Amino acid sequence: MRYIFPRQFGLHNVFTSKVDPRETAMPFMDYTLREKDIHSRMCRELGSEATNAEKIVKWKQRTPKRLRGDAVRLVEKLRVRNQRCSYMEMLRHYAPIEGMPLSTKPEWRKSVFQPVVKTTNCEKKSQYTSETRTVQQTCFTDLACPAAHVSAFCRAVISKVIPEGFWGNEHNKSNLMYWVDQFIELRRFESVNLHQVTQNIQITKIAWLRPPGHNDDTKISNSDLSKRTEMFLEFVYWLFDSFLIPLVRTNFHVTESNAHRNRLFYFRHDVWRLLAEPALLELRTNMFEEMPTESTERLLSARQLGFSNIRLLPKRQGFRTIMNLKRRQQVMRYGTTMLGRSINAVMTPAFNAITYEKSLRPEQFGCSLFSVGDMFPRLASFKASLRQRGLGNTRLYFAKVDVQACFDTIPQSRLLRMIDSLMSIQAYKTGKHVEISPLPSLQRLDGKHVDPMPLKKYIPHTDAATDITPFNQLVQDRLAGKKANTIFVNTDLQRHETKDDLMQLLQEHIERNVVKIGKRFYRQKTGIPQGSVLSSILCNFFYAQLERDVLGFALDDDSLLLRLLDDFLLISINEEYARRFVRVMHNDHPEYGVVIKPSKSLANFDVMTEEGTRISTSGSDGKFPYCGVCIDTTTLEISKKTERPTKTGVEDSLTVDLTKMPGQTFHRKALK
Repeated sequence: MRYIFPRQFGLHNVFTSKVDPRETAMPFMDYTLREKDIHSRMCRELGSEATNAEKIVKWKQRTPKRLRGDAVRLVEKLRVRNQRCSYMEMLRHYAPIEGMPLSTKPEWRKSVFQPVVKTTNCEKKSQYTSETRTVQQTCFTDLACPAAHVSAFCRAVISKVIPEGFWGNEHNKSNLMYWVDQFIELRRFESVNLHQVTQNIQITKIAWLRPPGHNDDTKISNSDLSKRTEMFLEFVYWLFDSFLIPLVRTNFHVTESNAHRNRLFYFRHDVWRLLAEPALLELRTNMFEEMPTESTERLLSARQLGFSNIRLLPKRQGFRTIMNLKRRQQVMRYGTTMLGRSINAVMTPAFNAITYEKSLRPEQFGCSLFSVGDMFPRLASFKASLRQRGLGNTRLYFAKVDVQACFDTIPQSRLLRMIDSLMSIQAYKTGKHVEISPLPSLQRLDGKHVDPMPLKKYIPHTDAATDITPFNQLVQDRLAGKKANTIFVNTDLQRHETKDDLMQLLQEHIERNVVKIGKRFYRQKTGIPQGSVLSSILCNFFYAQLERDVLGFALDDDSLLLRLLDDFLLISINEEYARRFVRVMHNDHPEYGVVIKPSKSLANFDVMTEEGTRISTSGSDGKFPYCGVCIDTTTLEISKKTERPTKTGVEDSLTVDLTKMPGQTFHRKALK
């Protein structure tokens, strides 16, 4: 009873209680386990008698007056039906996976299977035939259960476990089942709220909400209706938060994919284990080395950086490995468990210092693009220089290559030596200021304008520790000319960091990055943590040295070299340079950890590697794809890439806000 109706028992609840930011980073508390909260409440009420067994039994038997009678009987019936429900059989019935070997024996890895669901997510050159395919040849997202099957399973379980008396009538049940289905169909970043779910609910038809002695014909006061609504809202919140979500989590692994943007996929746990175990085994063998648990726990307790967790993001075939370094971990301070800082938060001063060095010496980052938006000025400048030299109509040769697993192959010791040479200042002063800017007005249907709340951002800034420039001068010199209609407010969040401290922190982060896989700890022995706030800027800085050492021939006025992280693109009027670029990059460079996949390389002319592998050529339409855009091979104009390698629906890329301010959110996204 206390789990379903915590507000009636005076426990912490989502309606009247505040969330302690030291305990969770989420907007609401996790109420899966309430025993600690219940015990604390009992100790407060019983006081010195909290150790009296008889008093404890009586306290646990207390039930608020409005919950006596039908509510108690329905909850007891719910417990019995939950114990008798065969969840596994219902899962097999509503979310079947036929033809797949799900045995726990080692032989399953050698088995072959053919998925039941026809491929709809991956590009297919032919329809499935009677031939079987191995795990490695199967599009992983096709092995996920359709959301409709998951929804049917959840609604069937709810109908089986929750007694009919909780709904009141069939109308209320149908309404809530509709929202259960909508909840399962949600995309990433979408949500529903209680107001939506409980619309059109006939509160007066629910018998267990009535006070003792009242019948269906009794006139209801406003206070009684409010109380009934309050109790039913508690039940609905429990149904979604503490029954539906654990039900999905227990039976399915829910994840997005690398190609389908915001669409969620539901993998049965046995299927996910079948797919993920080979990938995790490869990671443990090639990328990580196991650490003793006891010594690792001592190491973690003595340093600022905690450990990260591995996420596997399914692709067409295989997985992309993601480390979650934004998650705040619980730490023990002064005998109390609270949330500590995330790894990315701890590494922010180092990121700010390297960003400051980039502003001082941008040439150290070579041809790096820090966003797709940086591409157009480079192309325009190159085109203008060719026209000035009278070469505006000269044929342009395009070639691009992609480094395989760039973050996982960067040599750690060499990177640290390069960072040490980059940081030219012995001490840095880091801080934050607030930028407040207005959002555009919104016009309602009646013609009235609504001014939304202004946008407030905390922006970091870094200087040398010896720089005593006041903040107002900093605004005038660096910020005011770039941003209009903005208020700049300084804060007291100022820190001084020495180069030695930052280098020690970077060494700890790169060479002793601890991850937890299952119950064991591992150290990343190659590469840098993917998901770190530093990963992109360090990757750009590291490969800039590769450009200077290996691709110096492509840095003259006849060529334009672009690189977005590990995607290299050369545009040149010299065909020999373009051919040499392809050959040199495909020779691999172990001192930089660079290995190129010929299958991902592309050119707009016929070229082969030194091993005799022919590089794919772009289409005859004169468009060269690069990082989500298409570059015209004649005019260097940029257009959006419309073709996708996967058949992704438009709805997969959307996020629809149906809760607080849907109109304002749509207006902001449409004009962003």
